[in-house]
Amino acid sequence: MPPAGYLAGVREICDRYGIVFVLDEVMAGFGRTGEWFAADHWRVTPDLLTFAKGVNSGYVPLGGVAISAEIAATFDRRPYPGGLTYSGHPLACASAVATINAMAEEGIVENAARIGESVLGPGLRELAERHPSVGEVRGLGVFWALELVKDRVTREPLVPYNASGEAAAPHGRLRGRLQEGGAVAVREHEPHPRRAALHRHRGRGEGGPGRPGRGADGGRPVHRLTPGEAGRSGSFMTPVVPLSPLDV
Repeated sequence: MPPAGYLAGVREICDRYGIVFVLDEVMAGFGRTGEWFAADHWRVTPDLLTFAKGVNSGYVPLGGVAISAEIAATFDRRPYPGGLTYSGHPLACASAVATINAMAEEGIVENAARIGESVLGPGLRELAERHPSVGEVRGLGVFWALELVKDRVTREPLVPYNASGEAAAPHGRLRGRLQEGGAVAVREHEPHPRRAALHRHRGRGEGGPGRPGRGADGGRPVHRLTPGEAGRSGSFMTPVVPLSPLDV
């Protein structure tokens, strides 16, 4: 979260030096922070604002860029050199109109703000008081983050950036505990038909669950994940906690 006055300062610098100010609202836009756009909290208007799944709750793939009147005017006398096969798709755009209308009529954005103020914010701050590994709690509406640290004073991260192996073990243990507590679930992904056919061609591994086996054709070892190992694998983690204002 930017400190008070930060985005306004960026806006002023961009205006002073003729820099285009771009804000990415793909994750934060359309109500998640308790305002229609996160930038609205700081009363800042960008020159370009990107958005995507939030505009229609992801019912149909859709994304876009909102542009200022000044930038739009540059294309009054020259064509815009861009576009995609499905640009302006009527079904996708209709789903966006319906979603925006429903959000406005049902007070979804206001509800997200209320949940952040009365439920998520207090709950996460209370959690931080009980766990020294939580260095900071920050967020708005239903969009929050917990900063996990080894030491609250030095703010050394619990796991280094892009860590692997033993260095990433704390996150693996955390995922396992979250799975045990029901906060996350393991989703079994069906293999692509071609990959499944290739697997059958190579033969099933001979090792038991959680143990490497060798394919029937003598190929490389096959490893089957146990539920516990799946809990430590990011690619198998599927959060089940609702984070969208439309899901609460």
